[in-house]
Amino acid sequence: MFDPELRPRMEATAARFAEKFGAERAQRITGMNRALMIFPNLMIIDAIALTIRKIDPVGADRMAITSVALAPKDEDPEIRELRKSHYLTFLGPAGFATPDDIEIIESCQRGYRNRTVRYSDLSRGMNKEIPETTDELPAREFWRQWDRLMHGDDGHFEAAHQTEPHGAEAELHGAEAELQGAEKE
Repeated sequence: MFDPELRPRMEATAARFAEKFGAERAQRITGMNRALMIFPNLMIIDAIALTIRKIDPVGADRMAITSVALAPKDEDPEIRELRKSHYLTFLGPAGFATPDDIEIIESCQRGYRNRTVRYSDLSRGMNKEIPETTDELPAREFWRQWDRLMHGDDGHFEAAHQTEPHGAEAELHGAEAELQGAEKE
């Protein structure tokens, strides 16, 4: 994937991070990809390049998507070129990942206009103790928060599959209840 001539520089960066942060944390920083969704419309994607993606509705059937890649200002110029190239080919507007992300968002918007179907089934991974990255726990929590904002903070939401929360979902609900109890005191 990377030019073999650049590998020693990349390894040197990883070694500097290990010295500064310890081996385990340096591995998490330099060797892992992650994505963070901040409700309601901000994503921080740490893969290839640190990318900030913001989705703004500009009409009932339109949205504007802003995507910015960040990098250290003192980054080696050749490593920066590699980062920019990988950003453009993977996370950029015509990259491998972004067009299908946008297609999914557009398909969701078309589906939300459908008034004949009452529910979206977001049950994948619902009964797992530890959710996988492809499970729909983040989507369920997104819509629960949306419902709280739209209808008040009573925690009520309608669901096609009404079950008791399990695993990580139960932990989220438990933490949420603790926060609500603390706020009332």
